[in-house]
Amino acid sequence: MQAEKSFPASGRETALRVVQDWAVPGAPLRVHVIGVAGSGLRGLVHLLSERGVKITGSEQLDNPILHSFRVRGIECWVGQSGLNLDRRVNLVLVSAAVTEANPELRAALDLKIPVVKYAEFVGYLMAEKSGIAVAGTHGKTTTTSMVSLVLREAGLDPSFIIGGEYPALGGSSRWGRGPHFVAEACEFDRSFLNLRPRISVVTNIEEDHLDYFESLKDIQNAFAGFVSLLPEDGLLVMNRDDASSTYLSEFCRSKVDTFSLRRGVADWWAEGVVPEGGGARFRVVGHSGEEARFRLRVPGRHNVLNALATTAVCRRAGVPMAAIAEVLETFTGVRRRFEILARGPVMVVDDYAHHPTEILAVLRAARESLKGRRIIAVFQPHQHSRLRIFREAFADVLVRFDAAIVTDVYRARDTDEDARTVRSESLVRAINDRRPISPATHAPSFEDALALLREAAGDGDAVVFMGAGDVTDLARGYAGELSSKAS
Repeated sequence: MQAEKSFPASGRETALRVVQDWAVPGAPLRVHVIGVAGSGLRGLVHLLSERGVKITGSEQLDNPILHSFRVRGIECWVGQSGLNLDRRVNLVLVSAAVTEANPELRAALDLKIPVVKYAEFVGYLMAEKSGIAVAGTHGKTTTTSMVSLVLREAGLDPSFIIGGEYPALGGSSRWGRGPHFVAEACEFDRSFLNLRPRISVVTNIEEDHLDYFESLKDIQNAFAGFVSLLPEDGLLVMNRDDASSTYLSEFCRSKVDTFSLRRGVADWWAEGVVPEGGGARFRVVGHSGEEARFRLRVPGRHNVLNALATTAVCRRAGVPMAAIAEVLETFTGVRRRFEILARGPVMVVDDYAHHPTEILAVLRAARESLKGRRIIAVFQPHQHSRLRIFREAFADVLVRFDAAIVTDVYRARDTDEDARTVRSESLVRAINDRRPISPATHAPSFEDALALLREAAGDGDAVVFMGAGDVTDLARGYAGELSSKAS
C-alpha cells in the first residue's frame, strides 16, 4: 500500500489563510498552480481568481484551457521550470499526479514556498460549509453535476467543484452563498481522505488506478477510510446494486441510505425503467412511501442510478421529490459524457470512458438510444499501465461494437518500461482474436484514424470516441469535417 504524500504544515497554514481571507486589499495573495488545466484544479482556479487571488500556472502542453485562462488575465506557461516561480508566490497548488521530480515543485520547496495538494485545499473549502462529497469509480462527475444543479434550482445557491463541465452551471466551479459545498471525491492517492463531508455518496467501487493501488481490497480499504470521515449526524448514500460497496456501512457512524434499480431492496429505487427519447422514464420510490415520476434526457441505466443517488442527497437537503424530478428532466449531460457532437447522417458521440466498465455502459447507452445505427468505436487507451492491466477486459467490450479503431496510447504517469513495452497493437490483436470478421484496426496517428473513418463510416452509422486523453480533439475534428462536408 502506498502512503499518502503530504507537504509541510506551513502549506496548510497558508492555505487556511487563503480560504479565510481570500484576498488582502491592495496586496492580493499569489498562488501558483502546477498542472493548471487538470480537471479539478481548473475549477479551483476559477474559484480563487473570482475571489481576487492572483493566479499563475503551468502545463506540459498547450491546450484550449490555457487559452481561456489567458483571456481572463491568468498568466499560464507551457513547459514546467523552476524559473516560473519567485518568492512573491504565497502558495503552490499541485495535483495528486505531480511527482517530487517536477522542477516547479522542487523549486517551491527550495524557496520554502508552502505547497498544498488540490484535495487538501478543497478540504479546507469544504470545512467552511456543509460538505457533500461524491465518490466512486464511475459516475462521480455526472452525479456531482446533478446534485449541484438541483440545489441551485431549488434556491439553495451551493458552492461546487466538478471534474468536468456542465454548461448549464456556468462552468466547473462556483462559490455560492448557500450552506452546501458539493465536490467530486477522487480515490487516487487517497485524495478523498482530505475532505470533511457531512454527506458522502459512493456510486460504486471497482478496480482502477492500479498504478497506485495494489488490489481491489486496497481500494476498498481506502473507501472505508473515506466513509469513516462522516460525523454521526451525517449521511452515507451508497449503491445497493454494487457488491463491492456493501461492506461500507460497517465503517460508517452515520445514517446510511441505499439506492437500487431493484424494487424494495433499498431506501430509494427505480421502477419501470423504459428507454425513451435518448434518455429514460421511470418512477422513483422512497422508503417512506413517497414517489415521483422521473424523465431523463441522458441515456443508460447508469444515469438512472446517478439520479437515484442525487435524489437521496437532495431530499436530505430538504428539496421536495417533485422538484428534484422537474430539475433532472432538464439535465442534458456533462461535457464528454455521451456528448453528441453531430446528429447528421453520421452521428458523432464523445465520451470520457477509459475503463472497461465505462465503455460497456457507453455501448449499452448507444444501443438503447441510437437504435438501428451501426456503432463504431474509436478508442484511445489512457495510460500504458491501465492497458497492460485491463487489455483482455478492454478486448471483451470493444469486440461488441460493430467496428473498432484503436489509436496509440495516451501516456500519463507511466513508467518508461510500460511506455516502451505496452502498445495499442496488442489490444487490436486481442480484439481480433475474438472477432476474425470485421477486424479492429490500429491508427497510429489521429490523421490515420480520420482516414480510416472516411472509409468505414457511412450514413446511418454512429461513431463513438472514447478515452480520457486528447481523443476529444479527434472527435471534434471529425465532427467539424462532417459539418463542412454537409454544408
